[in-house]
Amino acid sequence: EMDRSVPTYTVDTLEELKRSLGPDAGLYFIVGMDALEQFHRWKEREKLLELSNLVIVTKGPLHYPPPGQHLKTGGYPLLAEAPAPPVSILL
Repeated sequence: EMDRSVPTYTVDTLEELKRSLGPDAGLYFIVGMDALEQFHRWKEREKLLELSNLVIVTKGPLHYPPPGQHLKTGGYPLLAEAPAPPVSILL
């Protein structure tokens, strides 16, 4: 990632992992509900869903899908509820 001279997108990382680990490697892509709400803007999102199993983590009760959000996948994403961490990762 850090050695690339061009912007790197999640789909690029997943493709590289598949090449390194083999086509049968089961990859899980874990995102928070906040990231999922912007998923429609992600580069090659359909390919990302082909390359990995999507796991959505919420900090509270599960509400899926978020308003206006539709995922076009062959399956359903995995849902996980997690307690809010005691610190924020935002600066």
